[in-house]
Amino acid sequence: MRKIFIDLVKDDDVLALPVEDANGNILLAKGSKIKQSTKDKLSKHGITTVYIKEGNNGDNIEPLEGNRDEALKMLKRQPLEEILISRINNYSRNDNASPIVKKVVEDIIFTLKNKNTLLVHFAHLRLIDNYTYEHSLDVCALSLVIGERLRLTRTSLYQLGLGALLHDVGKTKVSISITSKQGKLTDKEFERVKEHPLLGFQLLKDFDNNIPLPSCQVVLQHHERYSGTGYPRGLKGEKISKLSYIVGICDMYTAITAKRSYREAFSPKEAIELFMGTCNYLFPTQVVEAFLEGVAAYPNGSVVKLSNGLIAKVIMQDTLALKPIVKPLKYNSETEIRLVGNESLDIECLYE
Repeated sequence: MRKIFIDLVKDDDVLALPVEDANGNILLAKGSKIKQSTKDKLSKHGITTVYIKEGNNGDNIEPLEGNRDEALKMLKRQPLEEILISRINNYSRNDNASPIVKKVVEDIIFTLKNKNTLLVHFAHLRLIDNYTYEHSLDVCALSLVIGERLRLTRTSLYQLGLGALLHDVGKTKVSISITSKQGKLTDKEFERVKEHPLLGFQLLKDFDNNIPLPSCQVVLQHHERYSGTGYPRGLKGEKISKLSYIVGICDMYTAITAKRSYREAFSPKEAIELFMGTCNYLFPTQVVEAFLEGVAAYPNGSVVKLSNGLIAKVIMQDTLALKPIVKPLKYNSETEIRLVGNESLDIECLYE
């Protein structure tokens, strides 16, 4: 079978794997024939790629070399600066991205789009699956939020953001049959995936000596942990760069709060509470505290259910990540509720 962009699917191509939406609901069963109306339906659900049957190659997933040019064109058409700034605003407890962060984002995208080989590798992430591509954008945005919270210089923010955007680029060197597998990986498959930091580091170093070393270190070390329990080299403590710790915690947060086919997503509350216990074990205390102080667990505009049953909209961030200021939606209420200091009222779940 072969993975292909929706726009390139021909009429009567046959699905080799079922297509699921973001919630794991099956939109189209394996064996379904593709029509134009089918492509329109999938596009409305945000589906950008599908697996189609091709020849008699069974369940082997072929590389996407034939789609690379199309991926590059799509990437160049995307307003990546606007996308990243929007996500920074979404993750940050400040109202908007600062002028310095906006300039850093501009520099990162300029580097990406003006080094064609680098752009090819980033485009290849989208060919693996849309999750890896979107995850990379999220990790970059959140890392810049935390980096600014830690008062990094503009140069360090640039190195941080570039490394964060490319942190999973080594997955392009792992078999697509593993990276695109539906369901939990076997132990052997997971061991192969654990090689992606080293593969990514080698790829960037072989590609261009002008990629800053701190950015390359981020790619290599983002799965290393303070206690020495990470990979690929089992580094510990100060042997791991601060930028790598920042990307590591942001990578972990965005991963566990995303729903996957083999597990439910952590709620923002569950994720935040998890990180509270990671100081000087998974990540240094300074990085964990900056993360907890900087991240908007419930972004402005999101709809939540309160512990008293009310449905409300988050309108403003407050001093605690898990307790923003909300406004009940019932009867178009103008009443604002401040959750900080209200021990009897919490957010029960996030709707959107």
